Amino acid sequence: MTTVSEALGINYDDIAHLRNTCQKLAAHPLVALDDEAGQVCANTVRASRIIARNNRPWLDSIKRRILDATHSNASSALAEVRAYGALLEIGLPLAPEPSVAGKKVRPDFELSDGKTSAVVEAHCKQFDTRELERLRIFHQQAEQAGAKLKESGKRFHCATTSVTPLGRPEASKPSDSILTNAISRICGIKSGERQSDEAKPFILWLDLQDLTGGGLPIAYEQLAPIYSQLRDGDVGSGALWYALYGKRDDPMVESGSPEYRVARMLHHGRFAQSRAVSAVVYSLPRGTVLMEHPDPTHRISAMMRASLIGLPFFMLDRSILEWEPGLVAQLIELEKTRVQATVLALKRYDDERWADTTDSECRYLSPGS
Repeated sequence: MTTVSEALGINYDDIAHLRNTCQKLAAHPLVALDDEAGQVCANTVRASRIIARNNRPWLDSIKRRILDATHSNASSALAEVRAYGALLEIGLPLAPEPSVAGKKVRPDFELSDGKTSAVVEAHCKQFDTRELERLRIFHQQAEQAGAKLKESGKRFHCATTSVTPLGRPEASKPSDSILTNAISRICGIKSGERQSDEAKPFILWLDLQDLTGGGLPIAYEQLAPIYSQLRDGDVGSGALWYALYGKRDDPMVESGSPEYRVARMLHHGRFAQSRAVSAVVYSLPRGTVLMEHPDPTHRISAMMRASLIGLPFFMLDRSILEWEPGLVAQLIELEKTRVQATVLALKRYDDERWADTTDSECRYLSPGS
């Protein structure tokens, strides 16, 4: 199988240098991709090949950033490669780094349908740095404990820990949780919208395929306002959905303990905060989702919307699209009504289920009991 470095035309000596000098908290993003040989690697190779056929100078120019020893810079460059390659596949005219009147900052791309155009800014959401450091210490301590056991003649050692890729809740923040923290981190991406063009639609492309620290294990259920897990019946609200469409105090549901818990949005989601972002693309290893603003300053054209369905692994069933005027707003209100009704029903269910049960007994029951 072709590696990402081979598809990019990066030589062996450069890769060897990254392996030897750029480990830090985790392997360099390019090294991680070459070693993974999985879906993210395949997506990056595919994008690199498409770009090489259409704009080889651009691909050559981005190598310097990909080889940057700073992991965040390299991950960002690789995300731009995946975004550029994916956008080229839909067949619309696409220009990298267009100028914006009155601004020194340039967005990553400008997409055109022949009559109108939209600017696209790509961003790679990465593993939380503090969580990476915590994992590094955990692995170090686990290896040391395993070595001591081996010296004593024992052959087996097991250590476990929980992982929160987007960061742990802040103890100083009232009502903060893993869900609300994830929503806040995603909602705040490119919040300044410096790359937007006031005269054109603005598409924010969020790449969730970074492999640093083992990757962001974001389940596709996070794209829904409410979901259940088949294994044990846990119910949850999707961080990716609420990061865009949520509003302060909106109810969300979480489980994973004996009782269902109601969480509240601590702030407005991205679309309630600003009308500048016309739509957001979530790019996952095996899924691409387009979610439109219910009332943006500039809406993407019907031709552009239909063309974006041609993106690799496009998930029409998870996307929220303005096929008719007002449709997105109607869908969002309907989903929130559904969540509200579900939250109230599960609360009543809990109240009745635990009415005659002591606290000590509750601890040994699950939501599916």
